[in-house]
Amino acid sequence: MRKSIQSIKHMVDQTKVFPELPSELQPFYVYVYDNGHCVMGIAKSLMSSEFSKNTELWELESAIPIKYVLEHEFQIRDSYLFIDVPYNLTFGIDVDDKYLEF
Repeated sequence: MRKSIQSIKHMVDQTKVFPELPSELQPFYVYVYDNGHCVMGIAKSLMSSEFSKNTELWELESAIPIKYVLEHEFQIRDSYLFIDVPYNLTFGIDVDDKYLEF
């Protein structure tokens, strides 16, 4: 289990799998009850903000719907997934509901 989901492990179903998940995304996979099939990733916009300066990378990870990740470019560096995804400092990841899959 990734360090970033330790505090929400009560909201995670570790028995779920996503069919045909690309192998490069498997280390990031998580099923969160309120978001469905996701991967833990970091919004690139957070990396250029003041918010990230005194923060560990794992603290910047958020659950991002797999469908969104599969339709957009992402990078994997140092065991973290980085992606351009809309992010609101109050609400977190902000993507259209069409990307949610339960």
